[in-house]
Amino acid sequence: MVFSGLSETGSTNTAVEFYTPGSGWSIEYQAGWTPPLYPRLHLLPNGKVFYSGSGRGSRLFDPAAKTWSAVIATTNYGTTRGYGTSVLLPLTPANSYKPRVMIFGGGNPSTATTEIIDLSAATPAWQYGPNMSQPRIQMNATILPSGKVLLTGGSLNDEDTATASLNADLYDPNTNTFSSAGANRFARLYHSNALLLPDATVLLSGGNPQRGNYESRQEVYKPAYLFNSDGSLANRPTISSVSPAGVRYGSTFQVTTAEAADISSIALIRPGSPTHAFDQEQRFVGLSFTAGSGVLNVTAPSDGNLAPPGYYMLFILNSVGVPSVATFVNLSASTNLAPTATITDPISNVTVNPGDSVVFGGSGNDPDGNVVGYSWTFAGGNPGAGSGAAPGSVTYSTPGVFTASLKVTDNEGLASQSATRTVTVSDFSISATPSSRTVTPGASAGYTATIAGINQFSGTVAMTISGLPTGATASFTPDQVLTGGSTTLTVSTSSSTPAGTYQLTIRGTSGPLMRTATVTLVVSGNFSLSATPSSRTIAPAGRTTYTITASPGSSGAIALAISGLPKFATASFNPSTISGSGTSTLTINTNKNVARGMYTLTITGTAGTTVKTTIVTLVIQ
Repeated sequence: MVFSGLSETGSTNTAVEFYTPGSGWSIEYQAGWTPPLYPRLHLLPNGKVFYSGSGRGSRLFDPAAKTWSAVIATTNYGTTRGYGTSVLLPLTPANSYKPRVMIFGGGNPSTATTEIIDLSAATPAWQYGPNMSQPRIQMNATILPSGKVLLTGGSLNDEDTATASLNADLYDPNTNTFSSAGANRFARLYHSNALLLPDATVLLSGGNPQRGNYESRQEVYKPAYLFNSDGSLANRPTISSVSPAGVRYGSTFQVTTAEAADISSIALIRPGSPTHAFDQEQRFVGLSFTAGSGVLNVTAPSDGNLAPPGYYMLFILNSVGVPSVATFVNLSASTNLAPTATITDPISNVTVNPGDSVVFGGSGNDPDGNVVGYSWTFAGGNPGAGSGAAPGSVTYSTPGVFTASLKVTDNEGLASQSATRTVTVSDFSISATPSSRTVTPGASAGYTATIAGINQFSGTVAMTISGLPTGATASFTPDQVLTGGSTTLTVSTSSSTPAGTYQLTIRGTSGPLMRTATVTLVVSGNFSLSATPSSRTIAPAGRTTYTITASPGSSGAIALAISGLPKFATASFNPSTISGSGTSTLTINTNKNVARGMYTLTITGTAGTTVKTTIVTLVIQ
């Protein structure tokens, strides 16, 4: 918002204009009245702008409606307070951010009087305050970190060193009283200024008692709060850091200080820009806070009406009112930008064997604040979650492809997008050939077991076997196999190994991972084969049967077969195999063309490598 100044024709500009970054200047909004060339304007916490002088009639401007009010209050002093000054007194949690404006001196010859208006009142009105020690025109008023207002410079008559006001007055808004702040040495008249410095001292400079004649000497005022009662320097609290340096409205930020437990107040003070007896930027906003161990958790101003955006000096004051050196913070209405998470360890996706561990580490960056939290998830890992920048080792035991992710959170609770790493846990398989071997008791059988890697498996596989029959032993050559390798399994039976069919389980183990393959071992025993009757007689186109008996001794199936049949004769067994022991019916059919005669038939029983036979006679007549 811009108001007053000179127009292109040299007259006082009576219009208000607004500048918006990115879109430029607004149209003019005419005031309907003529302000002084340097109007005293203050932005109030309700968003309206208060005009306090130097004219007697005070007004409010509404930026939303773009209109000025009529006069809402009139000063008590009988004339205008030309080149006196005006201060928006400190806005603090203790006074509920109540806007009160105080005007000092002014006029030619000047006055020592002051007036105060409470703009939170239903009907604001100017009330006389206490008088300064001297009348002042072309003066300066500077708000200190203590909340008190330092009055310096000026004179009874404008630009008159003979009537210069050298006394420094200190106004206390809490008691509504003045006290002496000493005296400066050099007259500070027209074009002088007083500026609060970050070390909580005040620089006095400038002034030209006659046009073209400038005061080049400067002075520094060191307030009493910097000293002990005996004149020695007071111990000052120190600010180690402010996090983040960019503070958003309504947010919580941290001030790190070793004196956290002894801090009584925090002051946010706008850097000054005084000219022509008025500091256009001056503003003091007190902040609410809670004290922790070595840290103050501070609540930022709620909006730009209470504290316009930009840079401020932040002071902390201890229990006896000694301020720190200020740290600059940037107050902003911008949207909180999300932090960024980065996984720094491992630096890329990884492949591990089952049971291996991966060490994780990460970092976070917040462009407008600081990272306060780390959240890790480790799918497929143990542990499955973690916190902190370096959560440590995670063990992966189950084959598969898993995602590890990291999110970071900033000081305002906004989380980043996930940073990820892919962890591939390799695997292996076992195959065995042949699928079955048959041996007689006391013999050996050999198998080949092959290890195939999956997803870049690179471990060593230890081989074992289970399911061996009594009296049998087994060995692997070699007993440990690398990826892509094979081993020979030798199973040795003894004479006491019972006949039977056995399922052998071949196991390969690498870390926590075990894979299996199965093979069959058939141990065959001796058996006898007989047939009854020993002879049958039939006519052509006849049919006859024999009973085939296998005696105990075989562990496996005995397959039956017949040979010696005449032409035009067929045979079948029911059942075709005998399991271990039992009987089967042999049926022989002939047709009419079969030749008459006596035929010797051989019946064969086969179990593994064991073969037995029996003979019967078939007579066709």
